[in-house]
Amino acid sequence: MPGRLTSFLKHRFVDDRFLFLLISIFSLLIISPIIRNFIELNLLVDIFSTTILLSGIYAASRKKITFRVAIILAIPMLLSTWTGAAIQWRSLMLINDFFSAIFIGFTALVIFSYLIQIQKISTDAIYGAVVVYLLIGVLWAFLYSFLEILQPGSFQLSRLSSELVEERRFVLFYYSFVTLTTLGYGDITPMSPIAASLAIVEAIFGQVYLAVMIARIVGIHVAQFGHKKSAE
Repeated sequence: MPGRLTSFLKHRFVDDRFLFLLISIFSLLIISPIIRNFIELNLLVDIFSTTILLSGIYAASRKKITFRVAIILAIPMLLSTWTGAAIQWRSLMLINDFFSAIFIGFTALVIFSYLIQIQKISTDAIYGAVVVYLLIGVLWAFLYSFLEILQPGSFQLSRLSSELVEERRFVLFYYSFVTLTTLGYGDITPMSPIAASLAIVEAIFGQVYLAVMIARIVGIHVAQFGHKKSAE
């Protein structure tokens, strides 16, 4: 019985490696704005989200070197998060945003590399494609936050106070996904050339990613269908 359970869990982990990651990212995006005023809960969320992303990296690449690099990138991010919760230093905020952006970008790159190499489209591959798209939005949110701390006033944050770290970050997360999906509500405005350039690159990057990934999925699906028809 234990052997069957282990085999089942291993099978589900391989077949549905990105489903849990996708659900977790969506949950964190919903939960984070609710608990952003509670420091202890925010720390738990950061630890939980980092663990989730590490599991995603392990799922996409079984190479030990890749997983070790991910852990190395995650450590300074978590340390700066824990320290920043107690000490509101500008330098710590910059370090946290910097390493968070690198870690998220590395995670997205590892999963994207896995998706490019697959030869068969499955439901889990589609989950992975959506995960990468969400991670792009999260990555740019940290880049925006880094820029706003480095150059205050880079964005017109009229909706919430730009002085509160968690509220500023939440607003920039919102702005990132609005830009990524090219909705362009206009309630938050880039005020510096660098901020405007970042927004342009994110919008273009999001559209190019969708075009490339959809073409990849459709191409493999057509190839699978053609191979199946010829076998019949």
